[in-house]
Amino acid sequence: MEELFWNEYEQIFNWEKAIKNFMGENSVSIMTIHKSKGLEYEAIYFIGLEDSAFWTFRNQPEEDRRAFFVAISRAKEFLTFTFCKHRSGTRFPNQSHKNINEFF
Repeated sequence: MEELFWNEYEQIFNWEKAIKNFMGENSVSIMTIHKSKGLEYEAIYFIGLEDSAFWTFRNQPEEDRRAFFVAISRAKEFLTFTFCKHRSGTRFPNQSHKNINEFF
């Protein structure tokens, strides 16, 4: 941790800015649904709301509904979802949201 902090300082030579940067001030947090539990943000962007993101939905719909609620309840003011119809370079490139359509 100490080395990371010094690296931050050496890039900008300003202690106040180095501390703010190191603490993550004015940065975007990228996390999983489970990591977001208990936190709140002005805006939440849910990236990739597709069946493949909730591949266990058919087997455990209640648990996945609870996880989804955790994600959407983190937003104080803005909530945005994204969906991708095609993801190249994956085993199943065509995406859908048929199984989790209730989330939409």
